[in-house]
Amino acid sequence: MLGQGTVFPDQHICMREEGLLPNRDIILTVLDACGMLAALQEGRYLHASFAKDDLILDSTIQASLSNIYFQCADVNEKQLSPFSYTECTVPKLAKQVNHDNLSIVDCLEHEAIGQDLQSIFKESAQKGMISDSLHILKQMRWKGILPDKYSLATLISACSSQSAISEGEQVYAFINEAYTLGLDPHLGTALISFFGKCGKLEVAKALFDRIPTQDVVSWTAMIDAYLRNGESRDALRLYKQMKLVGIKPNEMTFAGVLDACVLESSLAEGKQVHQEIVNTRFECNLFVGTTLLSMYGRFSCLEDANLVFDKMPCRDVVAWNAMVAASAQNDSMQSFQQWLQMQEEGVLPNKATIISILNACTVQNCLTEGKRTHSQIVAVECESDLHVATALIHMYGRCEYLSIARSIFDTIPDKDTFLCTAMVAAYAHNRNIQEAFNLFDKMLSEGLSPDKISFMSILSACVSKTGLDDGRLMHMRSIFCGLDQDGCVAAGLINMYGKCGVLEDAVKTLKTAPKRDMNMYIHILSACAIYSDLVKGRRMHTCIVEVGLDLEVPVGNALINMYSKCGILQEAKLIFEKMSELDIGSWTVMITSHAQHGEGEYALKLFDLMQIKGVHPNKVTLTNILNAFTHAGMIDEGFRCFGHALHPHSTMQPIVDHYNIIVDLLGRAGRLSEAEYLISKMPLGATACTWTSLLDACRNHLDVERAEQVVEHVFGMRPNDRAPYITMYSLYSAAN
Repeated sequence: MLGQGTVFPDQHICMREEGLLPNRDIILTVLDACGMLAALQEGRYLHASFAKDDLILDSTIQASLSNIYFQCADVNEKQLSPFSYTECTVPKLAKQVNHDNLSIVDCLEHEAIGQDLQSIFKESAQKGMISDSLHILKQMRWKGILPDKYSLATLISACSSQSAISEGEQVYAFINEAYTLGLDPHLGTALISFFGKCGKLEVAKALFDRIPTQDVVSWTAMIDAYLRNGESRDALRLYKQMKLVGIKPNEMTFAGVLDACVLESSLAEGKQVHQEIVNTRFECNLFVGTTLLSMYGRFSCLEDANLVFDKMPCRDVVAWNAMVAASAQNDSMQSFQQWLQMQEEGVLPNKATIISILNACTVQNCLTEGKRTHSQIVAVECESDLHVATALIHMYGRCEYLSIARSIFDTIPDKDTFLCTAMVAAYAHNRNIQEAFNLFDKMLSEGLSPDKISFMSILSACVSKTGLDDGRLMHMRSIFCGLDQDGCVAAGLINMYGKCGVLEDAVKTLKTAPKRDMNMYIHILSACAIYSDLVKGRRMHTCIVEVGLDLEVPVGNALINMYSKCGILQEAKLIFEKMSELDIGSWTVMITSHAQHGEGEYALKLFDLMQIKGVHPNKVTLTNILNAFTHAGMIDEGFRCFGHALHPHSTMQPIVDHYNIIVDLLGRAGRLSEAEYLISKMPLGATACTWTSLLDACRNHLDVERAEQVVEHVFGMRPNDRAPYITMYSLYSAAN
């Protein structure tokens, strides 16, 4: 006990407990009392409390603290100053007091002292301890110590990676104060990256201009900042400017610029950058090569992607993933071959590889390969991974295996929005609207916020007059969730109302949309085409001209389709001929229009002309053209187009949907043996839809014997489906 002299320290403690901070005179009085009474414990407590409150200690206060340590310590402790004591304990004490519920005195008793502030700051920054680093930074600032630029840059990077915007801005304020003239390139680059990620592009630009000597890292950071903020055109402009001033790009620069080319949909610029990569001998760089693969995949240039891939001297799992993903995105069956090849070469697939393969199975409706991949997933025990499970549900939903999709869904204990959305989409794809609604409502009740994909999945399943009531319910739910003003959801609502035949509601939704885009107009034109509503179609055409969208290629394609479906083929031809630019969609809609109007020969001429012009059919083109020939009963024309896809030098390989259409075409013509033979030659196996199509053809042509064999395949794939029983009953009745 200190006796009567304890009144001063005790009063100070009471003030702190009441939330009152002492002024300088009180601090000096209390410290003097501790010194006179040799009150080391109380002195340590006061010292640490000043540091915790971020109080600036002037020379007089520091002298009083030194006096306490001198009066109370042994020979070793007398050598310590309050500076060394504060340097070590301030950040650690604050952390221990806040997190470990220790008293400040206890912390002081056990804390090592005497370390250098610079090294402590460096260590805290490297470990990403932002709060502690800021505390040390304040101590250094008070003492006039300037931290080294690399530690500051490390701290800024930590703020960037942890999205600590407020803390990063505090560090920026310190740097601004310390570096009033030019900005060190290392620090400037870190700050550019930080503000680029924070969405403060103007600040990033100002910082870039402040760097006196801009190196390739600074330029690359600024290019990345533009990209992160959706300014891909400015990123490409800056890249060109960088080359003009003689700065040579590195691998990170090339990767960013290639991403900009993709965002700008500029294949020409992408190929130009590729040539620069070759010239600078970066093509063999694994990172650059992988980025090139991704770019060519996004542009559907599989031949170019394969060339890049074949030239890569070393291919890791990331490079293989990029190649598999490129093939999967473009509906190429080579993704399955690559999946096997990478394993033969000893490269172990990871989750990204598995998801890419599952996506390929989903897009190509390839159940056989999907099941094989699923068995491998089970073998490596990653079925419970959320991302893998989501991809599996997508695949089984698309292949119409809802029971398996649901069983996978039920095995995941902690479901997220993406997993639930995949299951909702699976139900919607299979027209099981009630279950989709049930799961959607369950998401809401469990606090999961459905995203716009959930809404659009269900809305896409409500596109018939029988689905109108469900569509209206989804409209109400979108209002409840605040998504009705989202552009994609609004377009989905317009599409739903239009295809349900309620064009007035579609137009009303268009008028209330906060921002009208061309997709909304296209959906209404599609509805006019479906219901052959020429009056509303012409009215919408006038509106489109008024808003200046008539020159857009997708809008022109929709107008051609609308006039064709309304029987005004001449008007469709005029629009086609007036279009300044034609894409694959323009050719597709014209070819299918002529096929639907019975002009098969002219449709085939257009098909050949399209390829002469350098436009090659894609999956959608071939699907639409084959469907048109099928419904027009043009068997020979359909076979010719299908044969084009089967040609070894074709730019596109047929997918399951194309085989299904030809099976349907042959079935309609009564050529059932040929249809069955074609099924046996399908590279990835037939689906339930394939066998069901042949079963329907057997019923129509009273082929009981063949039907009894075919129905077994259907039962094997759809054990709970009643439709095959009804088909067989109908066939037996007709045959008797």
